[in-house]
Amino acid sequence: MASVVVERVPDATVLLVGRTGSGKSTTGNTLTGKSTFAVGGGFSSVTRDVASEVVELANAALRGGSKLVKVIDSIGHGDSKLSHSEQLTFFQPFQDQAPNGIDLIVYVMRLGRFDQAVQESVKLTFELLGDACKSNAIILVTGCGANPDSKVEEFLSLPEFQPFKHYFGLGVLCIENKAADAMPKLRSQIAGLLKRTEGRPHSNSHFQEAKQWRQQAMARINRLPKDLRRLPKSELDLLLRSQASRDSVISSIQEQERLDQKRKEQERQRQVAEQAQREAERQRRLAEAAEKVAQKRAEEEVRRRQEAQKRVEEEERQKQAALKKADEEARQKLEALKKADEEAQQKQEAQRRAEEEARGRQEDQRRAEEEARRREEELARAQAQWKSTVNGRISVLPAHMQTQAKETLVQFERGQITQETVDGKLSELEKKWRADQAASEAARRRTEQRRQAEQRQQEEAARQLIARQQAVEAERRARREAEERRQGQRNAASVGLGLGGAAA
Repeated sequence: MASVVVERVPDATVLLVGRTGSGKSTTGNTLTGKSTFAVGGGFSSVTRDVASEVVELANAALRGGSKLVKVIDSIGHGDSKLSHSEQLTFFQPFQDQAPNGIDLIVYVMRLGRFDQAVQESVKLTFELLGDACKSNAIILVTGCGANPDSKVEEFLSLPEFQPFKHYFGLGVLCIENKAADAMPKLRSQIAGLLKRTEGRPHSNSHFQEAKQWRQQAMARINRLPKDLRRLPKSELDLLLRSQASRDSVISSIQEQERLDQKRKEQERQRQVAEQAQREAERQRRLAEAAEKVAQKRAEEEVRRRQEAQKRVEEEERQKQAALKKADEEARQKLEALKKADEEAQQKQEAQRRAEEEARGRQEDQRRAEEEARRREEELARAQAQWKSTVNGRISVLPAHMQTQAKETLVQFERGQITQETVDGKLSELEKKWRADQAASEAARRRTEQRRQAEQRQQEEAARQLIARQQAVEAERRARREAEERRQGQRNAASVGLGLGGAAA
């Protein structure tokens, strides 16, 4: 005995259509072997929604020996409570259950006259499905008694059926649903018909639209992360079994898309926060590196000034030694003058050379002073450049914070964050700015202290230089005065000698 299965994807689709009360739902229950489809006994349609069931048909004529078939029971035609347009609306939902088309269309009617009502129902059926479905259509007559096969020729010979015979390319099938062998016999007959239509299901614009809609829905589902696809896929599968609607499928997809978007937004906000943290750390490291470089430059400049000071002192010491030596030479010359006048010319020549050496020393002193002034100017330029670098580094920090604030405002304008979040972020930026200002002020005070200390050192060096220059000038005046006295003594000695010779 065949069993109902739902785990596999159906191999074929059978659509039951017909007027209300024709035995359509009963025939569906006979085919499935279950009371799947509601059965009514009056003239109003009990089937107000499209229902479906999946059954496995075993038959040697079928490929593989069996076929999993979906049986769809559509709404009954001719319901006095439904208008023609309402019947069209209620007849179309099965297209979502069979997006790949219909393999077999079974028009069900009770044995009797093929009257005007049945004819209108047939016309409505093919108006909905299209003339192209005729090669997949069969008319199934119920209530044919104990020998239903004998009724086929009788039905085919009905005069009123002849104009409609071409609608049913697969012919006529007569059954008795109450017969004991109705189910296996009907399944065997349906399996044989499916063998004839195998590989060419009927489809039209409505089926194609349903297939395209399903593909688009599947494409949206596939764009979701794998862990969010399960619910919309399940809803889409329920649509195939008429247990869900397109709206529920779209709602499920939209819910998962919103969840995916929320995840992405959270990830984006996390990345923005990490980027801001990395940028703050980078700025802090840059500030530390700049401070270390500035400190190293200042220390190097102090060291260079100390070395220059040592060189100046060494030069001064050498000059003092040279002056002492010159004094010693002058003393020796004076003694030589006392011993012999004939050496006076030589002593004058030596004195002239001493004066030239003094001028050379004065020139050296002038060049040393110019070198000192040049070093002072270089020091001033280096300090100005360093101050410019510090000012540039300070000016960068507020601009960066302004950029962060603008980005926060842009997020608020897009509706990505709330006003409270903007206030919180701006408060954080203000706190950080105040902290940066305090740190900058402390750095400025340290810089000013270093600058004042350097300025005091320069002023002290200048005072020492002036003192040394004054000492040199005093010593030079003393030498001139001593030379003038010695010259006066020599002149006096010359005059005394002249007077002595005249007296002799």
